[in-house]
Amino acid sequence: MIEFYLVKRQSEQLQRLGYVQAIHETGARVTHDVKNLLQSLQALCYAATQPGDPAEVAGLLGRQLPQIADRLKATLDKLQSPQMETVGNVAADIWWARLKDRYAHAPVDWRDSGGAGRMVPLGLFDSVAENLLQNAMAKRQREPGLHIGVAFIDGGLTVGDDGTAIEPLRAKVLLNEPVNSEDGLGIGLYHAARQAEAMGYRLSLAENRPGRVAFTLSPGS
Repeated sequence: MIEFYLVKRQSEQLQRLGYVQAIHETGARVTHDVKNLLQSLQALCYAATQPGDPAEVAGLLGRQLPQIADRLKATLDKLQSPQMETVGNVAADIWWARLKDRYAHAPVDWRDSGGAGRMVPLGLFDSVAENLLQNAMAKRQREPGLHIGVAFIDGGLTVGDDGTAIEPLRAKVLLNEPVNSEDGLGIGLYHAARQAEAMGYRLSLAENRPGRVAFTLSPGS
């Protein structure tokens, strides 16, 4: 009876620890998602204050605000259900068009081979794309004139730049554990890599050399 009681008690403690860990990891990921949403709102506000056709500004707000609202709702859903990761798929060409629209204000080179007929997990692709693009833009502030390219080919997403390479020691652990950085580079990519793995995808540092640094999200092998 005592052994049975101890085993049952240990099982309950492990279950509680697992739940607490899920809350902690979800909280960290949600915090980073909210940061990305705030940056999107700031970019939208900046674009709205620039000289231009009022009709175009109204159209931009009309397209962007519903997307931001949907992303915020998905972020809050994660917080309410820390142990559940809902998988909502969306047509790849629709997701790609929305991503380009969100960053229409930014100097980014877009390249794709067409996503007609494909479906992608919305939460995963949004999270990875936001992390990679925000990190690339933060890098551009340190390295003026940095060229950023985004490619969506054969169901895989690649975000690259022509700046300095990531330090070898940092590159080795970047996607495997949180990495401290002034720009926040590390924790967002760490969680995105875990999220990708859970959904059958792989986030990798595909290239890392001076003049070419690229991350790729692709279906797992």
